[in-house]
Amino acid sequence: MSHSEKNHLITLKGYLLKNKNALEALKSKKWDSFALYYNGSGYKKNNYDVLIKEIYEKL
Repeated sequence: MSHSEKNHLITLKGYLLKNKNALEALKSKKWDSFALYYNGSGYKKNNYDVLIKEIYEKL
């Protein structure tokens, strides 16, 4: 894991600990809800919900 990846994961963990709605959406695999909380209202335009789902399915 690179230094920047590690920092991103640390930041994501902090975000999820402070944003219970985002954490629950992630745990429930509600990709559209998680993308909205994490990326804001422009998530659909950028297909973040689809990208998150695709990455999850590759894991």
